[in-house]
Amino acid sequence: MELIKLFKSESSKAFKLIILMAVVSGAANGALVGLINAGAMAVHSETVATRDFILFVVGLVLYLYSKDISENRGKQVMELAMSKQRLRIYEKIQNASLSTIEALNPSEVIAKTARNISQILQSSDSVIYGMQSLMMLVFCSIYLFIISAAAFLVVMAGVGLLIFLRYMRDSTNKQQLEELIVREGRQSGYMADMIEGFKEIKINHAKCEDLFDTFNAAVQDARALSMKTAVQYIRFRIVMQASFYIILAVVVFMLPRFIDTYSRQVMESTSVVLFIVGYLSGFVEIIPVFARSNAALKNMAALEAQLDAAVELRPETLELFPGFQTISARDMHFAYQDQSGEKAFSVGPLNLEVQRGEILFLTGGNGSGKSTLLKLLTGLYRPDAGAITVDGVAVNQASVFALREMYSAIFTDFHLFDRFYGYHDVDAARINALIHDLGLEQKVSFADGAFSTLKLSTGQRKRLALIIALIEDRQIYVFDEWAADQDQRFRRQFYEAILPELKQRGKTVIAVTHDDAYWGHADRLVKLDGGAVVGDAHAAPASREGSAGNAI
Repeated sequence: MELIKLFKSESSKAFKLIILMAVVSGAANGALVGLINAGAMAVHSETVATRDFILFVVGLVLYLYSKDISENRGKQVMELAMSKQRLRIYEKIQNASLSTIEALNPSEVIAKTARNISQILQSSDSVIYGMQSLMMLVFCSIYLFIISAAAFLVVMAGVGLLIFLRYMRDSTNKQQLEELIVREGRQSGYMADMIEGFKEIKINHAKCEDLFDTFNAAVQDARALSMKTAVQYIRFRIVMQASFYIILAVVVFMLPRFIDTYSRQVMESTSVVLFIVGYLSGFVEIIPVFARSNAALKNMAALEAQLDAAVELRPETLELFPGFQTISARDMHFAYQDQSGEKAFSVGPLNLEVQRGEILFLTGGNGSGKSTLLKLLTGLYRPDAGAITVDGVAVNQASVFALREMYSAIFTDFHLFDRFYGYHDVDAARINALIHDLGLEQKVSFADGAFSTLKLSTGQRKRLALIIALIEDRQIYVFDEWAADQDQRFRRQFYEAILPELKQRGKTVIAVTHDDAYWGHADRLVKLDGGAVVGDAHAAPASREGSAGNAI
């Protein structure tokens, strides 16, 4: 089983200790059953009863001690395993390619990971209980065999039949549980659609109702499969419980009729069988827990395998490009793929040179390939053909990490962090000065290593992202339609003050823009159409009359 494999792989030493304590616990439990029987038989012998009572206390202490050790150690191992898995998945997502991450559904990944890990953690007690129950059943069965071989054979035949029935429905049950996880994931996706598209559905009642109907259908599908699985389990449990009573009936009513000497062991055999049946009943109760946990582990393994297929291993040491002069795109092609693996939108051939210290504006219509070109230039996408070169040296799988370290970027779908991760000694006074220069002093401040709030308009969030990029102080700045959500004051400040200041400091700027009134502030104007560069010219000088506001 997947859970047992997890225990063994996480800590072989701890697993052996858990097994040992489970054996001790089972043996002690079996001994307690024997001592109870012996005490009942020797009720009129004070000496024997006293001895058996002392042994009973010793056995009980041993049972409780071994049970405590095995359950606590098992919980520690499982918590450690899940902590490692959380970190492992985080690192694999962190090391995956951007195209892989874009193909994933973020809300589904987060929900699936949390749900599966929670399911596995809840099952840790059941794993230990299952081991203890198994050992107890083994020792009680040995004790039953000593008392009556006939009763032992009857019980083993019944248990064997139940195991066979369980095995027959096991594969179907696994498939149903795996499909149930998939259906529950769809519910999370529709819930994410509702939250992320709240504005759209709030102003469109038909869309709102249709999304609810779709979500409701997903809920009902999951409920139907869950009920189907539950009903099958309930019926199987009823069959098992009925089988237990049949076993008891055979032991109590049938065997004495066929075995003359058995009547003397009937009381002892019955008490042992009752213990066995009790533990078997408990064992049956945890079977669905095992099944769900195994399905959850397989689901997590599938996610890890998907991430492993796109892992990008960062070298321990990077040879950076501190004094680059030219970054070139040479005959680059790149194609997006749909879920079936077929090519969708593609760009190329792309040929472009970016010189150190220049301001380069990218223009073109929607779908012309501007954002894709930025992701290729920054090394976030790897070209299907062609190459990126830095001063004539082709960027390879190892040096792409150094290429990425050259950039600070604000993409159209940027994420705004509330602090400067990777920069722990930032100058709070300078940051607050930048906040003031960009007109955010009434909205946000920086203190104790974090921004006071991120609840800002899109334009304000972009200005805050610009502050982070300026503090990072990389060689190349990438802006994907940064000015699109700014009013005239900050748009003018961006083009006429901030960009020239970056150029004066020797920085390179690549900006996607549709603001033709400001194109004259670029050194070069590159136009894209149909996924290819169709124009590359020096921009006409812009008029710089009036004040553009503060620079940086």
